Amino acid sequence: MLVPLRFATAAPPTDTGSPFGMLRECHGRIRTFLALARRLVEADGARDAEVADAARSLVRYFTLGLGKHVADEDLSLAPRLRALPLPPEVREALGVMEAQHRVIDARVDGLVARWRQLEASPTPRPTSLPALREDTDALTLLMEEHLQLEERVLFPVAERLLAPREQQALREEMRARRGMMP
Repeated sequence: MLVPLRFATAAPPTDTGSPFGMLRECHGRIRTFLALARRLVEADGARDAEVADAARSLVRYFTLGLGKHVADEDLSLAPRLRALPLPPEVREALGVMEAQHRVIDARVDGLVARWRQLEASPTPRPTSLPALREDTDALTLLMEEHLQLEERVLFPVAERLLAPREQQALREEMRARRGMMP
């Protein structure tokens, strides 16, 4: 079955006025690119140019865009949360988030290498597809667990506990990472 690899390019971040709205938008982009990765492994019969374009898009997002989002969380959000008197379960969730980032980064590194191969030589050998599918599925599961933790636990706590001045500083740091005007 031919699965189309064309997809609407994820919109650039918008300034919702809230850093948490921006973070949730990032989560939407992550899910968009994970769906593209899934379509790539299911793209039997796709044209070589489509496979190469999809692989190129995945490499670009997961080497550039995802890193900005991780920096938003690890360098901007986490230190602000740590400075607050948090319940033990929230402090634990914060540590889990950071540990998940390391595991996800390792999985992404392996997939980026495979996507670069597909970008250069888009006709995959049938023996390489099961491993690509397995790694894609593993990343998708890791990411969904990670995103849910942030959306259910960390973002609501941060929205509630961070002072407006801290939220504004968080937003400005995120905008600066993306080259958005102040």
